[in-house]
Amino acid sequence: KSYLPDGSIITTTQSFDYVGKPYKSVEIRNALDQIQSYRYYRGIKEELYYSYNYEYKDNALIKNEYKSFYNQKHPYTKLTVFDNIGRIIKDESITIVSKSKRYIWLNEFEYNTKGMVTKEKNYLNGVLKSETVYKYAFY
Repeated sequence: KSYLPDGSIITTTQSFDYVGKPYKSVEIRNALDQIQSYRYYRGIKEELYYSYNYEYKDNALIKNEYKSFYNQKHPYTKLTVFDNIGRIIKDESITIVSKSKRYIWLNEFEYNTKGMVTKEKNYLNGVLKSETVYKYAFY
């Protein structure tokens, strides 16, 4: 563990996976013990395998980004954005298929004053693919 002057803690772990290959993980937590980033490296050359980044505002998680390099030819990214009370307002995933082709899926959510989903929009590469409107009846 390493301790930074701002109170952040960096925890580095090096070991071997289930098939005997070396790996390394690096986790960074801020002074409030909130995880800010996590990196997982594989092999002797410590190639980045996947990573997480977290962003907070007023002690609430507002953004989570995941990047996977499991398949080096087709990296994958997922970004989730939350409102100030933890509801998902945007969920986006990007898969790179080739240099000229990628799939970008985007889901957007709207909520009513009771915190229930009222609308969901789904896009593929910027084109609206579906829109769902939710209506609720209370008995």
